[in-house]
Amino acid sequence: MSNALGFFYGVSGHKINFQKSSIIGVGVCQEEIGRLAYFIGCKAQNLPFKYLGIPIGGSAKRVSFWEPVFNKFKKHFSGWKAILFSIGGTLTLIKSVLGSLGNYFLSIYRMPKSVVKTLESLRCSVFWGGSLNIRKIHWINWNTALASKKVGGLGIGSLNVLNFSLLYKWRWRGINYRDSLWAQVILDIHGKECFYNMSAKSNGNWNNIVAANKHVHTMGIRSGSVQEQLHSMVGLLPRDLDNSDDRWRISMINHFVWRLLRNGIPTNVNLFGKGVDISTVRCNLCDSGIDDTSHLFRHCPFTCDPRSKINPWVHHNIPDEDPKDKLNWYKGLHLTNFQRQVLEAIMLMWWWHIWKERNNGFHNGHHTSVDDTFTSIVSLSFLWVSNRDWSILLIGMNGK
Repeated sequence: MSNALGFFYGVSGHKINFQKSSIIGVGVCQEEIGRLAYFIGCKAQNLPFKYLGIPIGGSAKRVSFWEPVFNKFKKHFSGWKAILFSIGGTLTLIKSVLGSLGNYFLSIYRMPKSVVKTLESLRCSVFWGGSLNIRKIHWINWNTALASKKVGGLGIGSLNVLNFSLLYKWRWRGINYRDSLWAQVILDIHGKECFYNMSAKSNGNWNNIVAANKHVHTMGIRSGSVQEQLHSMVGLLPRDLDNSDDRWRISMINHFVWRLLRNGIPTNVNLFGKGVDISTVRCNLCDSGIDDTSHLFRHCPFTCDPRSKINPWVHHNIPDEDPKDKLNWYKGLHLTNFQRQVLEAIMLMWWWHIWKERNNGFHNGHHTSVDDTFTSIVSLSFLWVSNRDWSILLIGMNGK
């Protein structure tokens, strides 16, 4: 072995550093491995071992195998002070940091369900402002937040789906880059059609990748040609945020409305439902109803009074309905792009001010007048629209 490595050095010019090298035996007793290591001048090592940060020779089905990923998550998690981050900053960190820490592992090994649950629990805790030792109330189901923005989620993305996508990409690479060295090795071992048929002739990690890819077919990605299947699955890999619809672009108000539409805000009724000790569930804005989303954003006089001023201003009668129904109502109106953005901004600012006044009254016992609230809604609505797209605002103000 020493002579062979010496010849390699003579041919390639790459000298082997035996002090940094290790010898590992498969089916060989440890005494023999130690003797060979002493003779060559390197270290003796056992399975499993790490190569480029990836455990080699271990079982990915064991939770202990994933300890390096757990440690990476916890290392970043423990250093974060969630209370100092805005919701946009928190979401960015979850997607760009916690969503990519395990990519090296996920592109090679299939995660057990218990590992998926643990990692998603850590990300969920960060999102809701918790820590390793402190659990905060989770107001919205985490699967809802993981979902695409097109279906009402925040586009965070599931680590489980990411794992399947990365593993499926090996098939995509194998079909599109059959002449690459690694693909030729796989083809020689498992057969010339192993990428198309997803077959494996022996146990090992390729067999686990094949099993994961077959599981993908049971999830409804089997229809169409092989190329369509591949692009469909690879399309699930994370990409830059889609800016085609910026209504849910993360900000404090957008995040609040996202939670409001799912009844995930800390009203007294919701807090009581979560087991929090609440002295009263009455609305502090009017003292005539209960503090829940339906009353606050539909029936409360503090909500109705500003609406009586908003209606003539926007030349529309905003219906007396829940926030979700109000959004569906304005979508059916024949409006220009500018008018639609302004009306949406007005409604979002209206709801935001209701919530601010509710919290102000709850903590400070003070409420703003209806006139002052209406003035603030008007000014902040146009300010928000102008900051989103100056060109739209200028066109609308010029009446063209």
